Amino acid sequence: SSLRGSTRRSALSRFPLPAGPPATSLPDDHCAMAVHLNNHLSSKGAPASSFIRVPAQYYDEDLPFRVACLKAASVHHLCKSICMENTKWKAHSECASNSNSQWYVVVVQYTARLNQQKI
Repeated sequence: SSLRGSTRRSALSRFPLPAGPPATSLPDDHCAMAVHLNNHLSSKGAPASSFIRVPAQYYDEDLPFRVACLKAASVHHLCKSICMENTKWKAHSECASNSNSQWYVVVVQYTARLNQQKI
């Protein structure tokens, strides 16, 4: 495949969050990063997103805990985002288009499988 996953420590890892039950999750649409991301997304024509600050152990917990934190309807509503690099991308102008980008964000349901050969 010409795409590879890219992992990077989250900026949030520099700002420790307290552990707690799902009820401690709070909307956080007004933090600087949420405002910045929503401004960027809306400038590209995308609808605004909602941001929720979750307990520190969120990724160590099972999916039902995560459903409770996000107040999702079910586990099937939970998704993960994977940043993938197009390793065959070239920076010259004829390749710089929306259909041939260097980076892609792939959103996959937790209950689905990502088939990299289809990407």
